[in-house]
Amino acid sequence: MRVLCLGGNGHMGREAVRTLLREPKVQRLTVTDLDGQAASRFVASLGDERAQALGLDIRNEGALKDALSAHDMALNTTGPFYRFGVPILRAAIETGTTYLDVCDDVEPTLEILQHDRLARSTGGRAIIGMGASPGVTNLAAKELVQQLDETEEIITAWAEGGGDPGDFGPAVIEHTFHIITGQALTFRNGRQTRIRPYRERVVVPFPPPIGPLRIGHVAHPEPLTLPYAVPGLRTCSNLGGHLPMSDMRLILLLGRAIDLRLLDIRRAARILLRLGAWESRRGTIRPPAGGIYVAAIGKRGGRRVAAVIRGSSNRPELTMPTTTGGPLALAALHLIDGAEIPPGVHPPEAVLDRQTLVSLARRYGLTDLAEAMDTPVEWIEEPRGVLDPSGRVPG
Repeated sequence: MRVLCLGGNGHMGREAVRTLLREPKVQRLTVTDLDGQAASRFVASLGDERAQALGLDIRNEGALKDALSAHDMALNTTGPFYRFGVPILRAAIETGTTYLDVCDDVEPTLEILQHDRLARSTGGRAIIGMGASPGVTNLAAKELVQQLDETEEIITAWAEGGGDPGDFGPAVIEHTFHIITGQALTFRNGRQTRIRPYRERVVVPFPPPIGPLRIGHVAHPEPLTLPYAVPGLRTCSNLGGHLPMSDMRLILLLGRAIDLRLLDIRRAARILLRLGAWESRRGTIRPPAGGIYVAAIGKRGGRRVAAVIRGSSNRPELTMPTTTGGPLALAALHLIDGAEIPPGVHPPEAVLDRQTLVSLARRYGLTDLAEAMDTPVEWIEEPRGVLDPSGRVPG
């Protein structure tokens, strides 16, 4: 199996690369970066002759297609996806390269899904949004829905932050501003609707060490894809926040300036990156922290209940790149191991399940990641909806 890792020298990509190289069936793995020398330095650090570097400008359609054509599978961690997701997916379909990504933006998700018919007509296969959120959150929601007789509401939420501020590149920061500005597409009363991000904030009961956080709605793919997998679903939400919450307040302040057209997203990202670099020079490095919360509310045995999967960690082994790039690589390894998926463009819940990825994580020695993904299901009687602005949530 020949695997191309687009953006493989980025923080998410490096985690995917290291995981993929645990599998002997990966015969060649190509790491791309706009800076070919930087990719070469990372490849040299791996000490694996199967890995090779490639300087690639993904905006060069011809060079991109040449790289894709030389590989059986491509993993895309090149962001922000609202700029680069669609053209890379289209090129992968045209070259017949199996495609996986961690797309976490709304607009490209909608446009990528519109390529499903083209992919099916050519036999192309793609799994999109296979990171932590979206990704693990989708699979957790699928598992919970399967344990209910009827599902009326799904809540997905995430929180992340800490670590060295210098570890986050422009793509991550631009994405952050993109999902908290303008309007967010969500799912209420059985249909898609638009709301202003963070206008409504609710308390989400993440377990320790993070604990409950008051966070708001953001523009994320889960409310776009999960309703298609759950008949009768009335509401589907995604909420998110960056830690510590003092950082989130600064992000929201800059986001407000973007909405007022005092800044554009790229300039706001540069401001935040400069502040992060200043903190790094001062040695202000906080422990990484992250968590997910997924709830499915409905009926079981005639009673209204909520099934919940939630987890959080501040362990240095579980950074955002690990919990995003790791699941992406595990999904790829599932296919490399012989799993069949039908032609088409698929969100994670259509072709994968949580326990398969947990088993693969254990198989490849990713114990920390396996434990983070394998949190137990909690049952709550007489749940209250997370959309109540008073902050009431299940649990």
